[in-house]
Amino acid sequence: MSTVERAAMRVVGLGVRTTNAAEMKPETAKLGAHWGRVPAGKFRRFEAVGEMPAALIRTWGEIWHFYENGPHERAYSVDLEIHDPAKPDRVEIFIAEK
Repeated sequence: MSTVERAAMRVVGLGVRTTNAAEMKPETAKLGAHWGRVPAGKFRRFEAVGEMPAALIRTWGEIWHFYENGPHERAYSVDLEIHDPAKPDRVEIFIAEK
């Protein structure tokens, strides 16, 4: 994990629950892009590595423990997960800090 300064960025998120089968057909697909903006600021970077979703769940547990017992303080403004389809066994997690 490391502390990084991130520039503002535009993100696309999903706002509905659906299934892979439904998304394969245009007539039943529910997903639409939801555009947003992540503000620039101080973030701590974590990385989940391994089989998903177990690695991601484990890493979130480590994040909660890190902030319960450490001198660092969360801002509770932005939690950002970056899932890169080219790296299915890795997820970057950025937590905004004060």
